[in-house]
Amino acid sequence: MTTVRVKNKSLPQSIKDVPQNRSYTINFTFTIGSDIFTESIKRYYCTDDVLCKDVDSKMLKGRFFVKNDTIKHPAVIVLSGSDGRIEKAQSIAQCLSMEGFAALAVCYFGMDGVSPSLEKIPLEIVENAIRYLKAESSVDKNKIGIYGRSKGGEMALEAASIFSDIRFIAVTSPSCITYAGLTEKSLNSKFSSWSYKGKELPCKHFKFIDTLPMIIKMMPWQMNNTFIIVLIYSFLPGNALFCEDFRMFVKCALSLSSWQNKARWCKL
Repeated sequence: MTTVRVKNKSLPQSIKDVPQNRSYTINFTFTIGSDIFTESIKRYYCTDDVLCKDVDSKMLKGRFFVKNDTIKHPAVIVLSGSDGRIEKAQSIAQCLSMEGFAALAVCYFGMDGVSPSLEKIPLEIVENAIRYLKAESSVDKNKIGIYGRSKGGEMALEAASIFSDIRFIAVTSPSCITYAGLTEKSLNSKFSSWSYKGKELPCKHFKFIDTLPMIIKMMPWQMNNTFIIVLIYSFLPGNALFCEDFRMFVKCALSLSSWQNKARWCKL
């Protein structure tokens, strides 16, 4: 699972203070013989004809991008991954606006006014995003969809299963099931990532024992025909990833080892 970064105090904590970063420049320097040449290329997420509106209410934090014209645009709610915040969702929304979409980048955790961690995030955030888009004069109210990447893809799939106003969905690198969330200390949470109407959505808690068969298969070390099973004792305290019964670890490790009768233990 991707490591989460929450409440980085070196970054702006308010939507209005986050720069739009509509473009960036790539500088090249190359030589031909004794001659040195330089060249710069400017790449755009979106151009100046794209309008931007900050959405900073109690119920919704985000940024809305749409071309400055009189057309009714299909709309997309954009959710980034377990990085949280708004910056990555904003870049995707800007690119979508250049393709004719009205795009709303949504911040669902990691900044002021939303959860500090990826735990029990209310799907009402998406519901409020739908309401916002329906109220926008530039949006075709019958063509509202959602895009999510990584953990945002998980949220998008959950939201699309609940809200019938979502007419299309696109996701990249989503999970096939709903997993538990992540705490402010980047540890696996005992709570679900998502909630709706005050109740946690069912989820799978990530357990160390689930990965054990793969770990054992990755242990090729042999010494004098003896299989060495390495036990790492520096488990992170409080991390649900490492909360399995130690005896279960030993039992499973031995049962999976073809050298179980000759196993010996070494401590790192």
